[in-house]
Amino acid sequence: ESTVTFPNWSPSSPDTVDVKVNTFLSGDANPANDDVAQQTWLARAYYTGGPDGDNYFWIDSDTTGGPTYSWIDITTSGTTVSFTSTDDGYATIPIGFNFSYYNATQTNINVYTNGYLNFGSIYSTLSNYTIPTAGGPENYIALAMDDLHTVAAGRVKYQLFGTSPNRYLVISYDNIRWYNMGDDSLSLQAILYETSNDIVVQYKKTFTNHGSRDNGMQA
Repeated sequence: ESTVTFPNWSPSSPDTVDVKVNTFLSGDANPANDDVAQQTWLARAYYTGGPDGDNYFWIDSDTTGGPTYSWIDITTSGTTVSFTSTDDGYATIPIGFNFSYYNATQTNINVYTNGYLNFGSIYSTLSNYTIPTAGGPENYIALAMDDLHTVAAGRVKYQLFGTSPNRYLVISYDNIRWYNMGDDSLSLQAILYETSNDIVVQYKKTFTNHGSRDNGMQA
C-alpha cells in the first residue's frame, strides 16, 4: 500500500473543465489491470461576489462570514399566499415593515408561483432571464425562476417574525413542482430583514434533473 501526492492545482478560469487521472501500478503480470482512469467534471467555486453599482454584495453559506443555513418551517403557522392561479399566478403581500431595495422604500412585495419575487409592477412570466438583463420583471429576486406551479402538495406561505426594528419576513415555497415535469419538486425560501435590508435565500430541496432555473437579483 502506498500514497501518491499530487501538486496543488486549481482551474485557471471559472469554466467547467475535464480532468483525467491515469495511475499505472507495477508488479502485476497483466499491466492492463494497473491502468486506472477516472473522468471528473470540476467547476471553480464562487462563494462571494460584488459589489454592483449600488454596492450590493452576495455571499454563500459555504464560506467564512457567510450566513448560517437554518430553515424556518412555517408550513403550519404561515399565511397561505392566495395566487391568481396555481400556474403562472401571482399575489401581492405586505412586508410588514419598510424595506429598502436599490434605494427605494418598499412596503409590499409581489410573489409568483414561478419561483421569484419582485417589487413594483406585476410581471408574470414562465421564462428564464440572464441576470442582469434589460428584459423581464423589474426589481426582482429569483429564488428558482422557472415554469413552476402550486398544485398537489406545493404551497407558498409567508410569516412575519420579531419586533421593530428587528423584524423579518419569511416567504417559503414548499414542494413546488415544475409544470408537466412529474413529481420532482423544490423547497426554498427568502427572508427579508428590517433595518439591515439583507436578503437571505435558503434551499432545502433542490434535487432535480431540470437545470434551466435562474437564481439571483436585479433592479
